[in-house]
Formats: sequence, structure tokens, C-alpha cells
Amino acid sequence: MHLEASDPTFIDALITPNAGRNDRLDRIDRLIDWPKVAAILDDIHGFVDELNGIGGGFSFSKDFVLKASLTLLDRDVRFKVENFNKAHVDQFQSEWEDIKTALRRSVLLVEGFGFSAENLSSNNALLPIAYYLYLQKTDPRDSDKRAIRLWLIRSLLKRGVWSSGFDSLLNALRPVIKNNGAARFPKEEIEAAMASRGKSLEFSDEELQGLAKITIHDGRVFPLLTLLFDFVDLADNKFHIDHVFPHVKFGTDTLRHFRVPDEQHERYKDMRDRLPNLQLLKGKKNVQKQAVLPSEWLNRQYPGDARQAYEERHLLGDVAEGLDEFDAFYEARRNRLEEKIRQLLGYAED
Repeated sequence: MHLEASDPTFIDALITPNAGRNDRLDRIDRLIDWPKVAAILDDIHGFVDELNGIGGGFSFSKDFVLKASLTLLDRDVRFKVENFNKAHVDQFQSEWEDIKTALRRSVLLVEGFGFSAENLSSNNALLPIAYYLYLQKTDPRDSDKRAIRLWLIRSLLKRGVWSSGFDSLLNALRPVIKNNGAARFPKEEIEAAMASRGKSLEFSDEELQGLAKITIHDGRVFPLLTLLFDFVDLADNKFHIDHVFPHVKFGTDTLRHFRVPDEQHERYKDMRDRLPNLQLLKGKKNVQKQAVLPSEWLNRQYPGDARQAYEERHLLGDVAEGLDEFDAFYEARRNRLEEKIRQLLGYAED
């Protein structure tokens, strides 16, 4: 199919994300017949592969790189044919190396925060970061890294931020970053602009309580754990989300062995997969721990005073010997986690 740039109605219909056609072509491939874009198309494909090969791997697409390019060049970020006229394509070509550098720095940065395709719930969240780094033309400072990390995690913890209305939000954030980001990542100004467009990063009391008991299947659990336990060096180590009391210990026979009433089994299995029973553990240690009850594992790995230090640092409290005390452990740790979440998100009680 040859696509004529002179037919915007036809092109716009094809590139509508909700077209719902099984044979819908990848949006960027529709540019292949346009002058000059074809010359760098292969490089875009290769660059996507490069980004996706960083760290534990990501799931970026050609569409993501195209939207990022429109964002960094201060163009309308929507996939509209008028966004790819000759002048825009010329600018794209001339800035392509700088675009790649900013995107590469952004992905390396969040990879250093421990993110990958496995736990980054929205690729779109990287675009404001990439725009800032594109303007800076340098690697982020340590103070910027801290601010970016906190903003990114907060935005991933708040439901609905990176779903509907993203294009209009992105268009609104760019001038805020440009006008306030000369010397630092403007976290506060970005959050104020997001709030003005109905994307507040503030949390209600109900949301804070909910965060303290999210499940292992919730896409927010990894960023929340990294916020709570920021001493974990995610840049150099592969960490797993581990069950403090092992998953396999919640079978009927084991629960009965610890005299947990049958009518409580389903509740125990539900609590098993929630935040109070989760921690970040190095991959090797997680393999070693597996089905061992936490008190026994702690005694092996952290004898003497080291055990108490580990329990305090991970907000575990005095870990019980068996599942007969799991209920009390769960409630006590949930309270500690909620208190820490409130503190980190700025809702600590006086």
C-alpha cells in the first residue's frame, strides 16, 4: 500500500489507535513512503532494539520512539499527518542523535532505579523525564536523580495518571519543564501542573490504607517496595519480590499443622500475597530461602544481632516461628508499612 501524505483524512483514519482492525499496520511503518523518513527508518528499528536490550529488558515500540521524538521537538504529540510535514521531518533528522541520547539516558536512569518491562507499568511516564534530559544535554545530576525517582514512583503509585488524556497532559507539561528546569528537575511545578489537569499525585486516606495492603499481582507493588526500602541497591543487583512467609506454606495440610482453623484458610491465602508479607530479596538469597520459614531463614542468614537489624530495617518486627502467629505478624507489619508510606508521601501525623 502506498500512502500519500496529501490525503490527511485517509492517513488520519489509518493511524487512529482505536481503529480496532486486525490488519492495522504499525503507525511508524506508514511513514516509509514519506521523503527523508525512510532514510532513518532502519535506525529507528535498531534503536528500539537497543533500548529494549538495556538492563533486564524493556518493551518499547517504534510508536513510543516516534511519540518521544514529537515530544522532544516540541511538536504536537498526536499521530497526525500534519505533524510530519517537510519542515518537521528535516528537524527530526537534524536532531535524531540528540533524541536518541536523551532517550538512552532516560532508560538507563530508570533501569538504575530497578525498572524493566517486568515492573514498569507505563512507558509513557518516561517522556517528561526524556524531555528534561533532552533540554539539559547532559547526564542527570545526583539531586535530579533523587527528584526524578520520587516523582516517577509517586506517579506510578497513583492510579489513572498515565492512561486517559495523556497527550494533552504531555503538551501541558513541556512548557512547565522548559520554564522551570534550567537548574533542576522541577518536580513541584510538574506536580502542580498535573493537578491542574486532574492528574493530582495527592493520595486520600483510603488510598494510603490501600497501598499498605496491595497484592503481589498489582503493578504498583515493585515501585512501592523500592520507595519503602530505598537502601536496596537495585542498580547492581537483581532483586525479586519475595514472600516473607513462603507461598508454599499456605497449603491446607500446613495450615492445619499450625492449628489455623479451616474457616481462616482463604483469608490467610489472601494475606499471603499482600504487601505485609512481601519484601525485596536478592535473586540468589530468594532461591536459597524458598520454602524455609522466615525465622529459621533469618537465624541462618543473619545470626545474633544481625537478625534484629535486618528485621528493623525491613519493618518485619519480631518474626514469629510459625504460621500460627502469621495473623498478628501481618497486622503489625501492615501498620508499620502504612506509617512509613504516609511519611514518605508527605502525610505523616504530627
